[in-house]
Parts: sequence; C-alpha cells; structure tokens
Amino acid sequence: MEKEKRNEVSVRVIQLNSFDKSSIAKESKQVETTDATYTSENPLYDYDVLTNLYGENVYNARCINVTAHAVCGVGFKIERYDGKEADEKDKEYKKLNEFITSHSDYTGQSFTETMVNFLTDWKIFGDAYLEGAVNRAGEIQELYHLKSYNTRLAIDSNKKTKNRFLKRIAVQKAGLKEVKFYPYTEPYTREKPGNFYFRLSNYSPKNTIYGVPDYISSLISMSLMRAGESYNLYFLENYGMPHFAVIVENGKLTDEAFASLKNFLNNEFKGVKNAGKGIVLETGEGESIKIDIKELSQMPKDSFFRTLKLDSKDDIISSHGVPPRLVGVSSGNKLGDTTETKAQMELFQNIIISPVQARVEHFLNNIFKQGMKIENYKIKFDPFYIADPKDDAEFYEKMINSGVLEPDEARAELGYQPRKIKTEKSSDVGSLVKQIIELRKALENELAA
Repeated sequence: MEKEKRNEVSVRVIQLNSFDKSSIAKESKQVETTDATYTSENPLYDYDVLTNLYGENVYNARCINVTAHAVCGVGFKIERYDGKEADEKDKEYKKLNEFITSHSDYTGQSFTETMVNFLTDWKIFGDAYLEGAVNRAGEIQELYHLKSYNTRLAIDSNKKTKNRFLKRIAVQKAGLKEVKFYPYTEPYTREKPGNFYFRLSNYSPKNTIYGVPDYISSLISMSLMRAGESYNLYFLENYGMPHFAVIVENGKLTDEAFASLKNFLNNEFKGVKNAGKGIVLETGEGESIKIDIKELSQMPKDSFFRTLKLDSKDDIISSHGVPPRLVGVSSGNKLGDTTETKAQMELFQNIIISPVQARVEHFLNNIFKQGMKIENYKIKFDPFYIADPKDDAEFYEKMINSGVLEPDEARAELGYQPRKIKTEKSSDVGSLVKQIIELRKALENELAA
C-alpha cells in the first residue's frame, strides 16, 4: 500500500499569471457603450469598436487621416456658381468670406481644421455632424463640429408628421443632461427650439438611419491582425513559454516542490530580467522516478504571422482606396518607379478624393444657400494632387502640334484665359500644322479622283 501511494500519478493544472488584460484595450472583449444609447435607433456598428479600430490599427488610422486631410486640409477658394470671376467687393462674397475667416474666433481653430475633424468622423463612423447656431432671423451665424461618437438620432415624438426624416433629431446625453439638435427644416426653422444639426452620411444597405464607414469590408482583416499581435504580445510577456505539461512517472511532486515550481514559473521565469534562468528538480531516493516537461501544442512559425500581417495590411489599405506609399508602405522592387507613383496619385485624386470633395462641397454650399441666403457664391476645395506642369506641357504640346487642340483650347483646359492678341490668320505652329494636315488630305482626295 505504501509503495502504491508513493508511485501514484496525480494531475494538477497550473494557471500561469499573465499580464493584466484590462491595461490593453484591444484585449478587452467587453465594450463600454456611450451615454447616448438610450435611443432605440442605434448604429449598426458599435462606435466604441470603430473608435478602438482607429486607435489600434496603424494602417486604418493612417488611411483615415490621409483621406481627411486630402479632402479638406489642402485649402479652398470662394467661387461664383456661374463661373465668372469672384468679386471680393460683392456683399455675398464678403458675407461668406467673413463667416469662414471668423470661425476661429468662436471655435479656437480654423475652418479647415474643423472640416478635417468633420471628415475624420465621417471616415471612422460613416456619419458626421455640424452644429449650426442661428440668429433671431433664423440664419446660420456659427458652425461647430458635432462629434459623432456621442451623437445619436432619435424621433421627436412631439411632431405629428409622418415623414420620419423631418422629425428625426440628434441627441447628446451626458449623465442627466440631455441636449437636442434639430434638422434645419420646417417647422423647426420657424420655431427655433434650439441649435440645428447638419449630417453627412455614408450609404448603408443594411441600415436606413445610420451610415457605415468604407472600411467595413476589412473588419475581419483588422481582427486577424489584432489577434496575431495580441498572441505575440502574450507569448513574449510569458517569455516565449508554450503550453506545456510536467509529467512525473513513478512518483509525484511533494506539495513543497509543486509550490516552488509554480512560484518559479510565475515570478522568476518570465520577463527580460529573468532570461537564462533555470530550475533543478530533485527526485530523491527510492523508485526510479522520471520527470519530463512536454510541449502540448506546436508554436506557429514566424512566417505565419508575417504573412497574416501583410495580407491583412493589404486588405485594410485597399478598403480605403489609398495609395500604399501614402501610408508608408512601398514595394522594394518599385522604390524608384516615379511613373507608377504619379499614376497612383492621379487615380487617388480622381477616383477617391474628388468625389468626396464634391459631396462635402455640396453639403456645405447647401448650408450657405439655405441657412445664410448666399445664392451666387460657393466654396471649392483645392485638389490634393496636381499633375507635374512638365507633364502637362509635353502633353498639350503634342496635342497642339498634331492639330487636335488649338492653343486657346489648351489654355482653357489648364485654367488660363485666352490670349488677348488675336489675328484672323494665326501664325502659331499649331494652326500651321493643322492647315498642312488639311492641305495634305485635300491633295490626296484629288489624286484619288
């Protein structure tokens, strides 16, 4: 009986002390909600999750920031709707210009900064808001950025109209304090119950109330990247210690030995300062006792995480439509390919930036037209990418020399005014080449006849 007890095998599970997961946001599986979730009309995707993705994923954050600055951060100018030259002495021009330049007086930041923050919200959440303060006449006097994170939409039950859009209000709630913002439509513009809101929303096929961000298709890739980084962090925090089992054959560890082993693994094995430490397990006298430490699972190879990160990174950047080089990513075999870079910048401007600029311009100009009675002037954002003048010169030179364009037509496309000096028969090279081509065609027709 004594021998049987001495040689019995017992199984004990050791739970190693890991690092505090609560100190790392991306490890948390429970998401805190905002104070504004009392409304039944909540976004399709939790705003805390989207905010964390912006803060955690470098590629997602960089793409959002690049796009926001490319759309609204380069600059803008005030133009006339009819294309004529703007008159700085015009009352409407002065009114709009003063409205924009005085923005920093009551917000503490420039109009451009406000619009960049507005666009950043739109890229993160799929919805962005501006708050409008009106004067006694009901005209917009001030515009503020209304943060999307703690703004929710609700139905104003006091309005009897069947059109839910016309009675949908924006609400912010902090503790017991609740602030409502109203759409700039009748009857609110007549009643003026408070400040107004203006919303730019991204289309969602699943939700008719809230918008969704463009990068939703890459959420799985972001989750994979986060899981890989969390795994590696956990593994390194435990000093590269895989799952293992201590196997004792023909005996068992005493309570004192078990406690010593557990204390060593928890406190004296992990971490940089404990690198190279070891432990001696003594079996004592008696039966032939064998102690073995066996790995329970095979560790993923480093190439697995590298490939996972590369694939996820490509998916995230592609979902935003941003050229990789703008987020600090470049292929080693294409570092000197300036032609490809120019082509990417031009596509980014034409396919991604210009359409968004047009949307934001329409959004703002409607506010100026409806809320400030500015009918003849609008703002237009400057392009993010402007083609190299040398490339344009070479292109238009070919077009003129081949007779495809007249010099004045080329000037118009480049934004220049026609030449002031004109003659009935122009002596420029383009016209001469065009006349020669027409003469040659006429001679060929005569010879064919």
